[in-house]
Amino acid sequence: MTGYSGTPLAKKLGLKARTALALVEAPKDYASLIAPAPEGLRIGGRVESTTDIVHVFSTRRPELERFLLSCRSKLKPEAAIWVSWRARSSDISTREITMALRFIKIAVVYLLIGALVGLGMGISQQFTLAPVHAHLLLLGWASFALVGLVYHLYPAAAETRLASIHFWLHNLGLPAFMLALGMLLTGHEGAGPFVAISAIVVILGLTSFVANVLTNVKPAS
Repeated sequence: MTGYSGTPLAKKLGLKARTALALVEAPKDYASLIAPAPEGLRIGGRVESTTDIVHVFSTRRPELERFLLSCRSKLKPEAAIWVSWRARSSDISTREITMALRFIKIAVVYLLIGALVGLGMGISQQFTLAPVHAHLLLLGWASFALVGLVYHLYPAAAETRLASIHFWLHNLGLPAFMLALGMLLTGHEGAGPFVAISAIVVILGLTSFVANVLTNVKPAS
């Protein structure tokens, strides 16, 4: 295949005779793209210490970053890496984006609920549910909005299992926590154990978020 400048793609990539080329997620027609290939070109699917050139095809930045980091200890100093961005098809999940949006959208729902609870207390002049109001705004609105912002700024963190664990624990635990706390404050003493259990679930979710930030939120290199 010839590039826009008329130079064969194989030459642009620096492929020569007996070059050890490692392909990662390459398209099925890759051989035709570099045709005519240099004589003796060695093509493999693994990055090794003998690899001269790596050509990786990617659609997701977090996965690409992890792959490039793994290459540091494998490749010799003079080896080269080519990165080609493949167009995303409509069925490819943009999980790092949706995770951030989920948290932000849920945050504004908690903001509205918290505001309505506050309005109800103000109208009735009954402030028994003040702790519920405070937790809705702190653990709901403020926490979810902050998490969404973190995942928007650091999409690699949104890709992790810890992000999913936090999402589900926080979203399952907080509504149960608020309901049980409201019942306890209004005289239903039997709700006490449910308050404790649901609060623990929320704390476990927050712990997952803290672990995720400490391990996966890193400065751009």
